[in-house]
Amino acid sequence: MSELKAENESAADASARTADDAVLRKVAAICGGGVLAVLVIVWAVLTFVVYPGGVGADPPAARGQFGDMFGLANALFSGLAFSALIVSLGLQRKELALQRAELALTRSEVAKQAIALTAQAGTMERQAQTELLAARIVGVGALMKLGQEASGSNLAAHLGHFGYASTEILKDNTAELVKLLKEAEQLQAEKKQANSS
Repeated sequence: MSELKAENESAADASARTADDAVLRKVAAICGGGVLAVLVIVWAVLTFVVYPGGVGADPPAARGQFGDMFGLANALFSGLAFSALIVSLGLQRKELALQRAELALTRSEVAKQAIALTAQAGTMERQAQTELLAARIVGVGALMKLGQEASGSNLAAHLGHFGYASTEILKDNTAELVKLLKEAEQLQAEKKQANSS
């Protein structure tokens, strides 16, 4: 239950981050467009205020002085660019922290899956052993029944032809059945021990 809650919270965090990122992109686009528009307007106004006759009417020294008038704007926008760099580094740091947390959750889930798969493999192996043992018990039981039916029938003659007497079949299969039942008890004890741990 808590895993499902953690997944839902993780999904909600991811959608909130996506929405926040979209809002930040829109704000950055609007601010960038506004700054560009202000620069163009300031450039146009200053060009016609300083050079009423046009930019080509003055000598190159006057153009240099005109460019030096924008030193304040240059420093301002350099500072803004540096601030934007600092903000983007902070956002990247936050994203990396979120990725690390997500990676830790993923590792935890993979470890839990590995434990579950190991337990499942052990259970399947015990189940296969139990089924094999049950098949062997059924087979020995069938042989014992065959040995009981063999006394006084044509089957006894056939078994005698191969060197078997019905009492030998019963004796051999009884010993085998006792051995198989002991194995079954041992498997049952191992199963209980595995389930308790």
